Amino acid sequence: MRILSAVLVLFVLAAGIVFLVAGRAEPPTIAFEQPSRAVGFDGSLELTATAPGGRFDALEVSVEQEGQSTSLFSLAAPGEAEVKQDAENRLRIRRPFGKRSIPELKAGRARINVTATRPVLFG
Repeated sequence: MRILSAVLVLFVLAAGIVFLVAGRAEPPTIAFEQPSRAVGFDGSLELTATAPGGRFDALEVSVEQEGQSTSLFSLAAPGEAEVKQDAENRLRIRRPFGKRSIPELKAGRARINVTATRPVLFG
């Protein structure tokens, strides 16, 4: 019984250490190149996403305006976006972004949301 208890304690301790190390892993980094400020009729969205090995589980970009969200890019379905491996750890994403390419856009404030996840333990 003591051996079983010791093995169980060691297993829980090892799982805790793995969880702690995985939680301290470097997150993906996103940098916007364009748009720098306002978007008009024609423009472009350009950003870089950095992660170790340039590997992502998911990468999604959307624009939110007046409570409505419009998908601009998804790594699973890039659509009209140009995706390029810019460096070993970095992806560059570029796509048209403006009233011409996204007719749902209206005059006024909008927010660009980016969600990125990367493999941590077994990736």
